[in-house]
Amino acid sequence: MSVKAVDLSRQLQNENESSLYIKNTSIEIGDKIGSGNNANIFMGYYKDLSIKIAIKVEKSAKNLKCLNQTINELVGEMKSINHENVIRVYGVCPVKNDVNLVIMELADPRGSLRTFLNKKSIEIFDNIKIRWLKQIANGMSFLHSKDIIHRDLKTENIVMNNYPYNIDKLEETVLKIIDISRSGGTPTHMSPEAFEEKYCKKSDVWSYGCVAWEIMTQLNPKEYFKNANLFQIATGQFRMKSNEIEDQSIKYLVDNCWEHNIEKRMNFGQICTRLDELISDIRPTENFALNLLSIRQKSLETEYSSNNYLNNIYSSSNNYSSLDARSFPESGRIANIMLKPKILENYFEVESIKIFILP
Repeated sequence: MSVKAVDLSRQLQNENESSLYIKNTSIEIGDKIGSGNNANIFMGYYKDLSIKIAIKVEKSAKNLKCLNQTINELVGEMKSINHENVIRVYGVCPVKNDVNLVIMELADPRGSLRTFLNKKSIEIFDNIKIRWLKQIANGMSFLHSKDIIHRDLKTENIVMNNYPYNIDKLEETVLKIIDISRSGGTPTHMSPEAFEEKYCKKSDVWSYGCVAWEIMTQLNPKEYFKNANLFQIATGQFRMKSNEIEDQSIKYLVDNCWEHNIEKRMNFGQICTRLDELISDIRPTENFALNLLSIRQKSLETEYSSNNYLNNIYSSSNNYSSLDARSFPESGRIANIMLKPKILENYFEVESIKIFILP
């Protein structure tokens, strides 16, 4: 955490934590930066703390008194929450017509985790995905330790701070959970008991399994479920399939999250422990290095015609030794990569090969 962030955190702790309301004279409202089913999000400025903020404005005007009560209860719970993987809520700002604005930490306005996953052209390595899953589990574990149930955990409700400008910055991205709900969740991510309005902490675990499926497969639930109706989803006739996850350790984790027997589902503390074990086992692999070369398109390219040249490489040695600077004398900067036969065969089934030179 930066020195500035630490100072801000201390300043917030010195504020009167029991004070739910923020004076409207302390808030400046700027441009709209987002919109969801139930609310619009505006950028703003909190004068008292000299920080940029996000301002959430509910769309619904029905039963405003009940809505405001719900908002106040949620903000009251969230005001004391301070965790790097949960968006910070500062308070409520009453304005005209009895509307309450929710004043929150400003996340990167370029979009949610779902927005990023929709970028089909970007390949995200499994080691990054697993670290993202750990961040989300950390945030959820903290919320549950405060007896807060999210009820609507999905990638649309996870934002990215330090939004990555390029693939090299993915590991620096910080994920933050937003939009804790008092109402029902999203059907595609709801547990069987949630459909019966029997929410519990393990209901969030089921939803987390759906988030893990989204991240590991990079599939979009809206497209995946476009031909399914609510009855099919609620009865489990149409659902996400864990066998679409290639990493077997994460597949096992997701299967556990989707246990119909609530008692058999892990809690988030156990999930964090399991992910820590997986992260400690992550080592750079030949396939990882090969993919990294293919993605770093900012570097120089050397193109070779495939079939004859590659066949010569493929058949020249039983050991399939590394492609190094001797293989490509045009550059002494190419990375050494051990190419196993299976990887070579899968990767080079194309008409031409592009070897990307590392800077």
